[in-house]
Amino acid sequence: MQIWLAFTSFEEMEKAQDYPIRGVLTNPTLVSLPGIHWREAISRMNEIGTLPLGLQVVSTRRETMLEEIRAFHGMVDKKPLIIKLPFCLDALGVVPFIRSLGHTVNMAAVCTFSQGIIALETDIEYLSVYVGRVSDSGGDGVELVRLLKDYAHSAGKPTSIQAASIRTLLQFEEVARAGADAAVVSFSLLEDALQSPLTDESIKKFDHDWAAIS
Repeated sequence: MQIWLAFTSFEEMEKAQDYPIRGVLTNPTLVSLPGIHWREAISRMNEIGTLPLGLQVVSTRRETMLEEIRAFHGMVDKKPLIIKLPFCLDALGVVPFIRSLGHTVNMAAVCTFSQGIIALETDIEYLSVYVGRVSDSGGDGVELVRLLKDYAHSAGKPTSIQAASIRTLLQFEEVARAGADAAVVSFSLLEDALQSPLTDESIKKFDHDWAAIS
């Protein structure tokens, strides 16, 4: 399972370059976190590392979507650009335009099996399932990942099923077992995934035993 970083700060984005991540994904809420104009925020993201960057349009209206896509296209030139679209009817129609610019597509905010089926028919490169949000509302986000992964496989769709909106390490592990192609996680969760008291104890014992023969 690939690991992608959900942007939260420029500092964490820089630190994450040393981790085995495949790219950095944002949405309008995440881009707003630094508290600066979105153009400045994206400009700074463009300068950090060379991993793919996913930028999400805000509008759900076709013409405004196209304007935002053109703006992103003109701003990101130092890494591959992924255009994220919030799942809606007009988003389905702009996929060919994004491809004509040479970029890949991530259909975001997918929260039902039916939405996933429709999104997969556009043969997008990435589909983001909002695991945490679905589970928060009483559904089963992990099971939704499993269902869409199985469906994509049986339908012969090469789309990467990404588990996004992951709240906990347990969800991170569960989506891996459910067959997710990728998990989108915060930097803090990524750090937590490295930790284990048992590992710490083992390393301390290695140091102690080595010191005895040095």
